[in-house]
Amino acid sequence: MVTLLLRLALDVRLATLAGASLAGHPELGPVLVDVARRESRLELVGVHEGDSGYSAALRPRGCSGQAGWSTRGAHGQMAAYALQYAPAALRCSPWVLDIPIVSAWLAARRAVHWRCRAVARCRSWLAT
Repeated sequence: MVTLLLRLALDVRLATLAGASLAGHPELGPVLVDVARRESRLELVGVHEGDSGYSAALRPRGCSGQAGWSTRGAHGQMAAYALQYAPAALRCSPWVLDIPIVSAWLAARRAVHWRCRAVARCRSWLAT
């Protein structure tokens, strides 16, 4: 059991497949693995430094702290947008996207939402 938990915490590929399944969309698992391969080479990653300058402008109202709201995590999601699909208790915690299983879970939830499907830019990260 401990080994499985460690793998889910550290193995981006396995955590991605599990996260998509937890979101109820296991068919998105392989697509999200490809996204993680492109965004992070299937490695653990926090804030994507190239986009970190956008953090302060993206911080949602009601959330403290100006850092970390831009692109982050293995799936390269903008925290300010991805956390809209998280439970209320997590919506002001951009660091949760650094946990691959959480990042994949939210990516799958976002991908199937009508708001993502209606916007070409949002859909583009699913194109592999």
